[in-house]
Amino acid sequence: MRSFDPDVRARIVRVLIGLVGVVALSVAIGLSVGRPFASSGPAAEVATSASPTRSAAAPTSPPATPTAAPTSPPTPTSPPATLTPVDGWLTRSTETFDHPSNWPAQQQQGWASGYQDGRYFLKLDGQQTISYRVPLDSPEFRISADVRVSDGYAGLVFLSDASNDLYRFQIDNAGRYRLARRQGPNITPLIDWTAAAALKSGSEAVNQIEVRRVENEISLYANDTKLATYTPPPDAKLQPQVGLTLDALARDKVALASFDNLVVRVPVVPSGN
Repeated sequence: MRSFDPDVRARIVRVLIGLVGVVALSVAIGLSVGRPFASSGPAAEVATSASPTRSAAAPTSPPATPTAAPTSPPTPTSPPATLTPVDGWLTRSTETFDHPSNWPAQQQQGWASGYQDGRYFLKLDGQQTISYRVPLDSPEFRISADVRVSDGYAGLVFLSDASNDLYRFQIDNAGRYRLARRQGPNITPLIDWTAAAALKSGSEAVNQIEVRRVENEISLYANDTKLATYTPPPDAKLQPQVGLTLDALARDKVALASFDNLVVRVPVVPSGN
């Protein structure tokens, strides 16, 4: 058998080494392009329930079995605070939902969220409740949103505690509101369902609701009308939150609500100063 010339053999080895390097580099680039970015942001809670069907005219506190958060969605848009105070408050963030922002848009078994017609929607079809929320770094705040409840009841999440209790201000489409605390399967009404003339009725009605916290007093508003106040226990260690929530009347009932103009305000001078 003929032996290779040493110079020829050396050139062949160099070519093979070069080809292996190119292939390795291509694989590395492919892996880099395909790797998703890590993200963190609003916690999502979705819970189910096997509770019986309830009348839409008299919603009650549905039991719920919490499940693991379905996603790790990115942080909602939070532009710098507006430097022009209005009535002693600064605008910390505004979400108009005219275009997709960083609030999650996805569809899973039994629930969905997303953007439609310049609004943000939450939908349940086989699940009991859903919430998206992020912490707020100001103990005093004003959180408002335009809410349309087609089915079920929906509103704002604004406080949580160390046990993951969520404080929620919700409305239905029959002109009523509720303030409640939810922890796992338990919902504790703080102000039970109450009719309010300030709330518009109907599945197409849009109501602007607002929750304010000044010192330790919580005030609820609808369409610029004060509805009620509530004072949490003085020893409660509460974390301010900004969130949206929707409940179905029962697991086998469809719930749908849309949100617009989510605005967060903080005081120019906190009351403790």
